[in-house]
Amino acid sequence: MLLLTALVFLLIPSCRSSYVGSVVSVECHNAPSAYYIDDSLKIRLINSVCPGYAFKKERLLDYLEYFVIGYSSEFEIDEYKVWDLISNLKIETSVIPRKMPNVYDVKGNFLKSSPVAGLALSPNWIWIEIKTKFICHTALAHELVHIIIWRTQKVHADPDHEGTEFSGWTKKHTRLIKRVNSQLCELGI
Repeated sequence: MLLLTALVFLLIPSCRSSYVGSVVSVECHNAPSAYYIDDSLKIRLINSVCPGYAFKKERLLDYLEYFVIGYSSEFEIDEYKVWDLISNLKIETSVIPRKMPNVYDVKGNFLKSSPVAGLALSPNWIWIEIKTKFICHTALAHELVHIIIWRTQKVHADPDHEGTEFSGWTKKHTRLIKRVNSQLCELGI
């Protein structure tokens, strides 16, 4: 029996390997933890519940840098301008899912109610659900696109995405999000 247990342990590396990913467990004392991931960008990360989970600071900065480079290249906008468009942002994370009324899917179809993986709550605040240990599996890039559109247009974040009721979001935005997340998943971010 002991030999069988040792054999199973050796064959299943996940049982003995350390946790690797872009998400870290967060312990809080009196309130949810909040900290700036970069002082010059003024991007603040906060978790909704304690204890909870948040993005690792270094991995989040890598993710944002990759996103900025991709967005800049795709839309022919200077990287400094893209950084400016996502600076002074609060990124709230939670493991508790949300369901929202009156939302649109990415094709612009209206839904009376739907679970959401992220929300652009204001031009300065996004909420992201953490489901796995990698940032690439979250809605972060999607919500960053909403923030860029909101801060550029000043009126809205184009809630209907590729729909025709609001302007801003194009199929290029959707392709960019898929490409950025796919490439960052390959890098383990």
